[in-house]
Amino acid sequence: YVAAEVYKSHDWFAEAVPRYESIITNAPKHEYASFAGASLLECNYRLKNWTEVEKWARVLLKNKNYAVITKDALQGNVVFAINEQARELQEAGNVNDGAKQLLRLVEEFPKNEKASGAFFNAASLYNGDEQVKKAIEVFERVVKEYPGSEEAPKALYVMGQTFNVRADFERAASYWERLGTKDYRDYENSDEAVFDAGVLYRQLGKFDKSIEVSESFIDIYGKTDDKENAELARKLRLELAYIEIDRKEQGKAMKRFAEFLKRKDTKPNEAIQAHAEIGDLHTKVKGKKWEKFSDEAFTKSYKAFLKYKETLDEAGQKTVEYRTARNYASRSKFSQAERIYVEFVAVKLEF
Repeated sequence: YVAAEVYKSHDWFAEAVPRYESIITNAPKHEYASFAGASLLECNYRLKNWTEVEKWARVLLKNKNYAVITKDALQGNVVFAINEQARELQEAGNVNDGAKQLLRLVEEFPKNEKASGAFFNAASLYNGDEQVKKAIEVFERVVKEYPGSEEAPKALYVMGQTFNVRADFERAASYWERLGTKDYRDYENSDEAVFDAGVLYRQLGKFDKSIEVSESFIDIYGKTDDKENAELARKLRLELAYIEIDRKEQGKAMKRFAEFLKRKDTKPNEAIQAHAEIGDLHTKVKGKKWEKFSDEAFTKSYKAFLKYKETLDEAGQKTVEYRTARNYASRSKFSQAERIYVEFVAVKLEF
């Protein structure tokens, strides 16, 4: 033992190792066996010989030699060694064996603090190697078996990315929308994911789902101190009216446009737009007194535009916002004139 310690003190770890091993093997119950075990593990750590760290930590566990290193600490050594073996295999390009090492860690030590991370890393290895089926299976287990871990929301986000890249937009949206649940909404990318899920559902023609997810984004992220999310939520309130149009709910669309106009944060150019859209909807639906209501909406759109124009200088009148507002105002005047023309043509003169 003294000889081994001398070698170790001079950083001659390879020379010290066999002497410590001899003590543990030939005198496992001796008081020096515990000290030899601790020093042996340290030497193998220094040598980065992770298979030997795992091997001898397991020997000490089998011998129940906890005098110097506790049982939990020995198990921690096994976990760390397996993790390092996986890392080295990954760096060597051996993805499958690296992932298997990490999964072995999880299966043997499911309650260890590194288990959820090992699970996630194994899935990431498969994913990076285009073994998508295996990756998703493991990512799903991360969420199911470690729902409270920091890796669970990361797994949902990555699964969404994986399917989005492969144009499986519905599955991508299904994972991303889950990040808006109470347990995961504090994840750093949850706002982006939930917003994108709403967009994907709309593109897929799943308008009911798009509205549901978009409204959840507004409720969760529109009331925070994050200015960017607050602005996204504000614009999304207007966009919801168009999604109502997409799903042929003109009445609900008019209601959303009207509610948007009541908000204090509605911008002048957006008000011009909303009034014009309400006028168009009345014209298409042709409900009770539609002529009156459409004319009122178009008039409000045009008057709002004139007022808006007065607030802008020459540079302001060259912006996209101004040009878009002018287009809506022009549409409003044209629609009014078109209705008058149609009514005029329809008149039958009697003599």
